[in-house]
Amino acid sequence: MPLGLVALFSVIAAGIVVANVVASLRIARDDLGTVGQKIAQLLFVWLVPVVGAIFAFLLTRRNPEKGPGIYGGAKEQQDETPTVAWRDYGDAD
Repeated sequence: MPLGLVALFSVIAAGIVVANVVASLRIARDDLGTVGQKIAQLLFVWLVPVVGAIFAFLLTRRNPEKGPGIYGGAKEQQDETPTVAWRDYGDAD
């Protein structure tokens, strides 16, 4: 095998390994997945190297934003306190 071809394959293999390592680190640092999901993603990355790394880059968040901890319209619902019209229940005397 010519030396140039060996060098090309070496560079390609090194690139795949680097991409898999970076993808694995992103999977490990992602806070949204469970342990089982992370294990499955890591197996996919290393068993299907190029496609697995691409999916890991697409599915994990690089810099997750910190939210207020309230989902969707929940804040609006918390601000509304139910009121009861006591006059509907008669005299409290």
